[in-house]
Amino acid sequence: MAAPFLFSFPELGKEIQISLGEDMLRQGYYIEEDGIEISAGNNIRGYKLSPGFYPQISEDRNNSYHSCQMTPTSSRAD
Repeated sequence: MAAPFLFSFPELGKEIQISLGEDMLRQGYYIEEDGIEISAGNNIRGYKLSPGFYPQISEDRNNSYHSCQMTPTSSRAD
């Protein structure tokens, strides 16, 4: 599994001005991970796939391989 990255907006100690309705602060961790995201149910050669994110677990010269255990799509940082 990839290492998490820390993000902080705005940078710590920096003052900014925003308009009404804009985010004042975004802070946390995120992990970048290769994989396939499926937005709607799908049937591929008899295999039923639910919507969600399927992490890549391996690859070779011609193919990529993905986990059969899907993880639900979570909100993504901008």
